[in-house]
This record gives sequence, C-alpha cells and structure tokens, in this order.
Amino acid sequence: MGDKNPQKKLEEENDETIKRLKYERKRRIMKRVAIAMVAIVIVGILIAAYSFYEASQDTYFRPEGTLNKPDVNWGQMNDSLIVKRVTYENISGYSINKTIGSEKSDSNFKVELREYVANYEYVPGGGPERIDEIASSPLLYVEKIGNNNYEVKELIFKYKFNDYEIEALTGDYINAKNLYFLSTEGNFDGYSDKIEYEWRELHQLRGVNKDAKDIKECGFTFEMDFLMFDDVPFMNHTITLTATLYYGHHTIFGWQDVHSLSADVKIYVVPEG
Repeated sequence: MGDKNPQKKLEEENDETIKRLKYERKRRIMKRVAIAMVAIVIVGILIAAYSFYEASQDTYFRPEGTLNKPDVNWGQMNDSLIVKRVTYENISGYSINKTIGSEKSDSNFKVELREYVANYEYVPGGGPERIDEIASSPLLYVEKIGNNNYEVKELIFKYKFNDYEIEALTGDYINAKNLYFLSTEGNFDGYSDKIEYEWRELHQLRGVNKDAKDIKECGFTFEMDFLMFDDVPFMNHTITLTATLYYGHHTIFGWQDVHSLSADVKIYVVPEG
C-alpha cells in the first residue's frame, strides 16, 4: 500500500501535538495547584504553631475561692435595673440589694450571667473628686448540655459604657470553678500585668480552660464597682455587662470549630425624679 495522504498525515501529527501540549499544560496546572495547596497547609501550620507559642507564653493562676452553682428562678428574673441618682444632700446613698440576670443556651451549652447590685453611694467633693459609686458583684456560670464532644475554651466577662464619665474597678479576689486566670507579667501598653491591661483597655476578664479539659460546669464571680465622675447629677448612664462562652475542639493546631454563646444585662443610671 502507498503512503498516507501528506495532508492527512500532517493533520494527525498536529492533533497529536495539540493533545501533548494540552496534557503538559494540564500537568503544569495540577503541579501549581499541588504546590499552592502544600503552601497553604504549611502557612496554616506556621500560623497555628505561632498562635500556640503565643498562648504558651501566658501564665495562669487558679483562684483559691470556690464557686457553687447558683439557684436562680429565671421566670422571676429581670435582665435590667434602673438606679436612681439621689440628691447630693443624701450623702449616705441608699441600699439597692437587687439581682438581675440573663441566660442563653444552644444544643451544647448554657451560659448564665447574674449581676447583684448592692448599693448606691455619693462621695461629696468638687471637680474630679466628686464621685457617685455603685457597688455590685457579677457571677458567670456555664453548664454543658448532654454528652456532646465540645470543650470549653474560655468564659469572658465584658463591660461597656455609653460615655467616658464612668469607670469600673474590681478587687483582686475571684471565686471560680474549673477556670484559670492570667498571671502574665511584662509590659502591656504601660501595664505590668496582662490581666490589668485586659481589664482597663479591653474591658474584660477571662476565665480560661488552660488544659482543655472536658468541663461539665464552670464559672466565676468577683466584686465590681462603677464610679461616675460627671459633675452634674442629671446625666444618664447605660452600663452593659456581657458573659460570653467560647467553645470548640482543641487540636494540635489550636482551637478549631469555635462557637460563641452570650448573655447580657443592663443597668440604667438615671437622675432622681
């Protein structure tokens, strides 16, 4: 038999060349994708390792005071309170002795926040020395629901004000259950203790599951005072307190699949009358 038609032979060679080029292009693309995926995994590992390193630099203490589960009738609990500012002639202030609270739950955990408000006090003086004070004590508590495989990561208390004429103070004494608190020392934006830096600048106090244990219940409570430095008695203030639980799965790459659950209460400080 004679040779193939030259035109047909050329077309077949072109087809083979095109197939080979397509295959090589696809192979190069797959190689780049594989390199990119490896790079992403490496970056993820480095980020996780750095986060773990950063977290491992913190030191913690466990409070000596213990905490029992509070007995609360949530059907009769309000989530807000109005505090009236008495006239300045009433230097002694007055007793409030009320508790407000809020609770939230999902299919895995329940978080509760109770705020006991003890009293209101007026401290006489002029200018920056003139202070109104509210003494209180927040209590945060968490319960695990069922036998889910999530672990408590941390429980955070946060406070927020609607203006700058108010400040929050807290004592050093904390009662807690199954949680640790920061004892890291260093230079944190001018503060020598990280726990103080977080309280003053981030407006929060954190209870941490340091060893990533399977905690069924946890919580903490402490004393807290609100100081109002405004020079006039007719100003209003709104104080928002929030308890936020973070939970997830602790792995060699750090915390994964993290969820949050929050409960909050409000205190409204208003003029008398």
